Amino acid sequence: GGSVDEAEDAEDGGDDDDGVEEEVEEGQSRLSLLIVTNNGIGKQVPLRHFRQTSRACRGVRAIKCNPGDHVAAIHVVGQSGTGEEQVLLASKQGVVNRCRVSTISSQSRTAKGVQVLKLDDNDSVRTVAVMSALEKEVAEVEDDLTELIV
Repeated sequence: GGSVDEAEDAEDGGDDDDGVEEEVEEGQSRLSLLIVTNNGIGKQVPLRHFRQTSRACRGVRAIKCNPGDHVAAIHVVGQSGTGEEQVLLASKQGVVNRCRVSTISSQSRTAKGVQVLKLDDNDSVRTVAVMSALEKEVAEVEDDLTELIV
């Protein structure tokens, strides 16, 4: 028999559309999907690497997960065009990490990704939120006001 990886590749056609060059709508070339798994693994994949499929299609692979891992969140990033978006990741046990989206590497659809949130063995990603540059500025002003009040 074949390996699990070979079976999964057969399910999604075994193709690795990393070199896909389809017509990209104006402004869509900078858009990416930010994908985070429950084990704190994440990556960005350029949106142009996902071909449009029919409604009844099985879809295409977005990330290669380790056994027992699954996708916790997917967000479209790059919409602000400034590169200043930030991501907040929170675990079930209250571990929180805030970083710039641009620090999370852009990879192929079939890559496993990189560690974006370090977790204990019995912890997992609970929430992922993306903040635009404007939201970041509002949060900083709120922080400043809170410091003035206290």
